[in-house]
Amino acid sequence: MNQQQGQVQKYKSKTKIIMICLNLSLAYFYFGYCLTYLATIPIDTVVLIFPTTIDPPLASGLLNGCIPIGGLMGALASSLILKHLSRK
Repeated sequence: MNQQQGQVQKYKSKTKIIMICLNLSLAYFYFGYCLTYLATIPIDTVVLIFPTTIDPPLASGLLNGCIPIGGLMGALASSLILKHLSRK
């Protein structure tokens, strides 16, 4: 609510707001799906495909932490990228 005028701000398109909310909810669903899918991969299979000397519990933790860490880095970098690439 606009406190200066005491009026509720109206939006041009409710459909656009609904589509943005739907897109956000699908993005969170996909994020959770990827985390679940990575958590179900046996670490022994990963070690057979990608030979490594890391302990299996540490490798499993790193594998499960890749997507949230990438999401955090993307969220932090997005403000810097927007400053340089957006229209002003």
